[in-house]
Amino acid sequence: MITVIYFTPIPCRTLKAQTMKKTVFILILLITAFSNARSQEGCTYLLLKAGPVYESAWTGTVGVDLNTKYHNSAELSFSYYKADQKSYDNLLVGMFYKPVLARSRNTTFKFRLGSHIGTDNSDFILAALGGIEFLQSLAPGFDLIISNTSGYYFWARNHWRVSAEFGFRISL
Repeated sequence: MITVIYFTPIPCRTLKAQTMKKTVFILILLITAFSNARSQEGCTYLLLKAGPVYESAWTGTVGVDLNTKYHNSAELSFSYYKADQKSYDNLLVGMFYKPVLARSRNTTFKFRLGSHIGTDNSDFILAALGGIEFLQSLAPGFDLIISNTSGYYFWARNHWRVSAEFGFRISL
């Protein structure tokens, strides 16, 4: 049996402490190198909201809210519009840019600017839209939404629409 004796100028306790420090440093380096966290990028939210539209109609929206720099966001949404009269409905896809107007710790007030495209099962519909949005954080990753959207819908039966939607958004 061969016995190997190591002679180090560094005492054993110091060697173990240095090895431990190196191991911890390498672990931290690997975790940060391969993690999915990115600085200065926001969260993605799933939003659900519904509400009345002026002149006896209702709308419901399901969408994704993508945060950008400085708490601004972009929204991609799918909306369903149902008028009480004559069973008229629309299926719409929308894109909105939402810059922040005012922000405090748990409250955000945004301007909404965007468009919808879609159909009413007989004609193509295009809309130019604007509005406001109020967000109140109720818990981490859960916000209350109160929004107003107004706009002109080309080739639709009800051209001018003003809606008030209430809902929530959940962090993904």
